[in-house]
Amino acid sequence: MSTIRRQLTRKLLVAFAAPLVFGGAITYALIRGEAIEQFDAALEAQALAVSTVTRVRVDGVVDVDASARFMRDFDAPNAGEQGGPAEGAAGRGAAGPDHDVQGEEPDTPALFQIRRIDGSSIARSASLGMADLPFEFGSADEPRLWNLTLPLGVAGRAVGFRFSPDPIEKRGGGPPAEDLVMVVAVDRRDLDRAVRSVALLLTGCGALLLIATFLVVPRVIRREFAPIEMLADQAGRITADSLGTRLAADALPGELAPIALRLNDLLARLETSFERERRFSADLAHELRTPLAELRSLAELAMKWPETRPADADRDVLAIATQMESIVTRLLAMVRSEHGELPIANEQTELGALLRQVWQPFEARASERALRVTWDVAAEAAVFTDPVVLRSILANLLQNAVEYTPANGAIAIHASAEKSGFEVRVRNDAGGLSAADVPRLFDRFWRPDAARSDTDHVGLGLSLARSFARAIGGDLTASMDDAAGLTLTVRIP
Repeated sequence: MSTIRRQLTRKLLVAFAAPLVFGGAITYALIRGEAIEQFDAALEAQALAVSTVTRVRVDGVVDVDASARFMRDFDAPNAGEQGGPAEGAAGRGAAGPDHDVQGEEPDTPALFQIRRIDGSSIARSASLGMADLPFEFGSADEPRLWNLTLPLGVAGRAVGFRFSPDPIEKRGGGPPAEDLVMVVAVDRRDLDRAVRSVALLLTGCGALLLIATFLVVPRVIRREFAPIEMLADQAGRITADSLGTRLAADALPGELAPIALRLNDLLARLETSFERERRFSADLAHELRTPLAELRSLAELAMKWPETRPADADRDVLAIATQMESIVTRLLAMVRSEHGELPIANEQTELGALLRQVWQPFEARASERALRVTWDVAAEAAVFTDPVVLRSILANLLQNAVEYTPANGAIAIHASAEKSGFEVRVRNDAGGLSAADVPRLFDRFWRPDAARSDTDHVGLGLSLARSFARAIGGDLTASMDDAAGLTLTVRIP
């Protein structure tokens, strides 16, 4: 499996190696070119020096002055025993160079040869012996340079150009000056060795740098990735039973700290969600245990003493079954709402008329408990929403207010509508609640301790109302005021 560390290592190695290799090649090319350029400049200067000591006699014979100091470079080995360094037009010359007695590689002297344009040789250096140099040449302004193998079998470099020698004596009526071809060749082994040394040096340095890079980069990346591995290890040890664990964001680099903080926030939400689900499971078991126990008792009594079976036993069984059915029905409705499976049909609805219709079933109960009800509802507040879902929300709010308001208490109903949406507020006296109870009002099966024994209410009404409000794009909130009044507010866009 490809990892970020491997990809980063591979890309960094390529990023380091490519410029290194490319830079080494460029450096080698520049040094090699400069060395060859300087070598060629010296070779051309040597050839021009030979051309300056080349003269044409009156009789047309070409003569090379061997007295110049630089002409010693063209002497053959043992030249002192064999005579002059160059032959004239008559063909005088010296034997070829001998090898060193101990078998060591001898110093190869420079070579030159002068020819006419037709290719015939008219002068050559003593070091050339009877051999010939290639007949290639350029002009005096642009000499031709090339590599070749010298007569001794070693690598050399030559320059050839066309020139016109000066006469020894300027006499009228003498032969006109003719163009000649000068070819000078020298041993280039020292140049090749220097270039090879540069290549080896650059290659060695480059290889060492590449090896160092290949050794250092993975270790540096591994060390820098250690916090990520530590974070992954910490996260991997967290299970459903240890959601209270938090990642140490302070010990992480600045780039990873936000991730750890977001993960900690996620763990906090998961912990809250798991705790809510555990509490829900416990509450559900508690709510179902009582009716199931009652059903079992009724069944056991009917089986044990069938002749003493009370007349209202079937009515009690029906009531218990109805209560359990109510619990299951509301739970299924909440699940469908939370999963977006609740069918929504938007219609224009008169908010005031709908509130009055929803209130009618609770009016008698409010009068029985001597509750004071005040209305503040806009006369023509029309809303566009699902009337069936809205009716269920309002029914739960009004039922909660009627059932949990103390006797002789007050209920205030407010409703308003604007272009951006509508709002319904139901306030009632809630002496049995405190501000600490408000966050739990929408928990499933939660009820104040004083109401836990009430079998008519299972604590799902407000949870269901909030789920329905969110299903149609709104929300349901609760707040307590200083007068111990509970206000439930539903806002629907």
